[in-house]
Amino acid sequence: MASDFETPLTPPAAVPVQPISSTSEPQVPLAPQFSQQYAPQAAPQYPGSPAGTYFGNSGYPGPQQNIINAYPQGANVQAANGMAIGSFITGLLGMFPVAIPLGIVALNRMNKTGESNRWMAITGIALGAAHAIGWGLLVAIPLLLIGY
Repeated sequence: MASDFETPLTPPAAVPVQPISSTSEPQVPLAPQFSQQYAPQAAPQYPGSPAGTYFGNSGYPGPQQNIINAYPQGANVQAANGMAIGSFITGLLGMFPVAIPLGIVALNRMNKTGESNRWMAITGIALGAAHAIGWGLLVAIPLLLIGY
C-alpha cells in the first residue's frame, strides 16, 4: 500500500494561476488535484508470501522467533561509593580537611561492602595530602625566613 508521503513518478499537471487584479480580492491558487493514477494501491503479492504477512516463507525469522537476549537479566553491576566520589572531588578542589577523612571512611566501607571506585578514594586522599603539605610549606617557609 503506497503511503501519503511517497513521491509520485510523474509530477502532476500545473493548475493555471489567474492574474491578480487591483480591484478584486487577492486570489490564492488552488493546490493541484491528483488524478486516479495516484490513488493508494494494494501491496503486491509475491510467491511464497501469505497475504497479510510481512515476512512470509522467506526463511528469515519472524518478529517473535529465535530472538537472543544479548543482555542477560540480572547483570552483575557494582555499586559506586559516594564517599569515594566526594573524596575525589574535594581533593581536586583543595579541601583537604574534608577529602582525607572521606577517603579513609570510603576505603573502610569498600573493604566491607565490595563497592567500586577504590581509585577515587585513594586519589582523594593523595590530593588532600598534597594540598595539606603545600599549605604547610606555604605557611612554614615564610615563618622560617622571618625568624619565628
